[in-house]
Amino acid sequence: MEKFLKEIIVRVWRDETKTLGNKQKKLHKVLEQLTERRNKVVETLVAGEITFEEKKEQVARINQEADAVQQDLESIGSLSELKADAIDYAIRFMSNAPRIWSNASIEHQIIYQRLVFPEGIEYELITNKFRTPKLSALYTLASMKKDPSMTNESLLVIPRGIEPRLPG
Repeated sequence: MEKFLKEIIVRVWRDETKTLGNKQKKLHKVLEQLTERRNKVVETLVAGEITFEEKKEQVARINQEADAVQQDLESIGSLSELKADAIDYAIRFMSNAPRIWSNASIEHQIIYQRLVFPEGIEYELITNKFRTPKLSALYTLASMKKDPSMTNESLLVIPRGIEPRLPG
């Protein structure tokens, strides 16, 4: 199961990396356009079409835009640095959930609970039961069967209708 989950994570990671690469290309193109704009401003100053102050203001605006684009590039670069080691660590972390839970402090248990159940756990006082919360995407993937035809079935709780109760 871990191998299957790792393959899915790696595939999603590759898709995300490709998307990030496309965003990086676009941002580099924007930086090139800003450099061209900066050069044209200098050319118009040399041609005497604008004053030094106008050139200074326009270059400052262009530099602000370039700084923002550069920050976007840096954030994308840090996102794309995910390594296979990080994926292995995440899978080991997920597969050792009971041990991690039992050895964790209350504060860490709360954090871990939020990782597994991003929308929290609901408890109904009237029925004295917990409601099935939404699982994080990684745990949802881990609980899926390998058979693609089974993915339309509920992964958490057997839905209740007018039929007799089923185990679970």
